[in-house]
Amino acid sequence: MKFAFNQVELDAFNQLKLLLSNAPCLVSPNYDLPFHIYCDSSLRATGCVLLQEGTNGMRPIAYASKKFTDVQSRWSVVEREAYGVIYALQQFEVLIFGCEIILFSDHNPLQFLSECIPKSSKLTRWMLAIQRFNITIKHVSGKNNLVADTLSRL
Repeated sequence: MKFAFNQVELDAFNQLKLLLSNAPCLVSPNYDLPFHIYCDSSLRATGCVLLQEGTNGMRPIAYASKKFTDVQSRWSVVEREAYGVIYALQQFEVLIFGCEIILFSDHNPLQFLSECIPKSSKLTRWMLAIQRFNITIKHVSGKNNLVADTLSRL
């Protein structure tokens, strides 16, 4: 699929970068409230955002994204999505460890991965790594996972 990147798209991209990096947009964590992580993976990258409920709705604390290596881009969908969860937890660990975490992914099977025996040793290791967090994984529709989805496709 070809993507046209003209002046209109460049202006929108620059405006988005400005809004996402503007200091008033980011808030400090409140350790009395649960953390919300939205993550998503595409064929090329993974992206995640750490949020918390504020007086004006959900407010971002941090963003992260990472381009996949050639090998990672050939992983199965469930492996890429599970890696997105691991990546998010690693990136935000200093802020969230020991706190209640609600993680949202548009990949529904992640909710049930810890309830079965994964066939992949990689998935087994990752599920064991996730268990040290106080985490609940919930499904969110793709249209409600826009920030993480965008970060995974940049």
